[in-house]
Amino acid sequence: DIVFEADTGEIKSASLNAIVTYITGPRANIQTTQMVLSTYHSFTDAATLLRLLFQRSRVPSTAKKEELTQTPIRVMGVLKLW
Repeated sequence: DIVFEADTGEIKSASLNAIVTYITGPRANIQTTQMVLSTYHSFTDAATLLRLLFQRSRVPSTAKKEELTQTPIRVMGVLKLW
């Protein structure tokens, strides 16, 4: 559940799970990730965000090979920025 601004492509509204999936996915960019990390206090707490990031890093073995290898790397990239 994620909606983007038509003119800027920025996130307009999203569930927390959708945000975590987006910032750790192949379409993520550093500006959006930094924006989420600097504003997450307004919609969640650090413990919840960290828990969701750790859950996201555990990709099911049935996933595609690229997702199995790239998602944990992307999660580490988000944690590094944080």
